[in-house]
Amino acid sequence: MKIIFSVVVSLGLILPVLASAQQAGSPAEQPAVKKAAAPAAAVKEAVKAGDTVPMFALRKFGGNFIFLKRYCGKTKNNPAVKAVLLDFFATDCIGCVAQLPELHSLAGKYAPKGLETFLISIDPKPEEVLPDFLKEKNVTLPVLTDMYRKTLVNYGFKTVPQTVLIDGDCKAFYVTKKGDKGYSAFAESLENLLK
Repeated sequence: MKIIFSVVVSLGLILPVLASAQQAGSPAEQPAVKKAAAPAAAVKEAVKAGDTVPMFALRKFGGNFIFLKRYCGKTKNNPAVKAVLLDFFATDCIGCVAQLPELHSLAGKYAPKGLETFLISIDPKPEEVLPDFLKEKNVTLPVLTDMYRKTLVNYGFKTVPQTVLIDGDCKAFYVTKKGDKGYSAFAESLENLLK
């Protein structure tokens, strides 16, 4: 009996020591290791006049891919194109829709002088909204789809409408500014660019 009693007493003394040794090594007791903060997503600065614009390949609505590099720079495959006008829009953007007639007029006037114009739709479901919209608004310009808004973001834009005039060297010649009233803001620049 004495032996059993001494074993129980010994265990009573040893077990707490073992338990505290095990807890000291447990993750809860370990000093906190600071994790490196995840880098914040890089916010792109908006393209401005003089910047080389980001290249893109966007699907023409109802057609093939359009590659910007084929319209400017060393890889340009049409020497008649002297400038490219990109107009980012959405079908539910009131300002975008309001300026469509002026854009059509501008594109028609300057196409013979070497202006290539593209509308870039940022609508998330272009196949659902564009057919009726293009018919209703009588849009005849080529419409490219940027449904995931990657090109919009690459150009550093957050909202629409946004317009970028690109020269033959793939540099932004003019970018719409807050307060611009339609395309008349850069009509004179466009005349000079297409000479």
